[in-house]
Amino acid sequence: MNFFKILPLNSRYFNINRIFTTGTEINFIVRPTAKLTISAGYQYLIAKDASVIERIRNGQIFARNPETLATIRLQNQDYFGLFNRSRHLANLKVSYQIPKWKANIFARVFYRSRYGLFDSNANGIFDDYDSFVKGYCLFNVAISKEFQQKLLCQIGANNLFNFTDAENISNLAGRQLFFKMQFSF
Repeated sequence: MNFFKILPLNSRYFNINRIFTTGTEINFIVRPTAKLTISAGYQYLIAKDASVIERIRNGQIFARNPETLATIRLQNQDYFGLFNRSRHLANLKVSYQIPKWKANIFARVFYRSRYGLFDSNANGIFDDYDSFVKGYCLFNVAISKEFQQKLLCQIGANNLFNFTDAENISNLAGRQLFFKMQFSF
C-alpha cells in the first residue's frame, strides 16, 4: 500500500523583486478598571510592486472595464497592489474578570477589508477592474472558570456568526464551538 502521494508544486507562487510596503499600525490597551481590559489595533497597508507602477507610468498596462467592455490605459490610482493584501485590518479585544466567581469573559472582533486573490481581467496585475473578495468581520467569544486552583475550564465560539466564503476563503471553516479543560498539578 502506498500511503504517500507526491503532489506537484503549485505554479501560482512567484517572487516579486521590487515590492514595497508602506502604511501605519496603531495598537493600544486601556484598563478602565482592574477587572476590564480593552485592547485594539489597526493597520493601514499599501503593498505594491514598483515595476508595475513604472509600467503604468509608461502606458504599458491596460484593463477592460467590466461594465462597458472598453479597453482602458491604467493610471496609478487604478493599481490596487499585491494580491491577498488588505488595505485595512482591525481588531478589538475585551476581557472582563469576575474574581468572585474565578471567571473571565473574553470577546474579540477582527475586521479585514477587501482584497484580491487573482487577476480576473488578464493584464498581469491586481487593479480596480479585477474581482475583489469582500471585507468581513469575525467575532470570537469565550468564558473561562477556575476550580480549586487546579482546574481551568473554558467554553467558547470562534466565528460566532458563522461567516463563510467557501469560494474565496477556503480556510475559514465557519463557526467553531470549543470546550477546553486544563488541569495543573
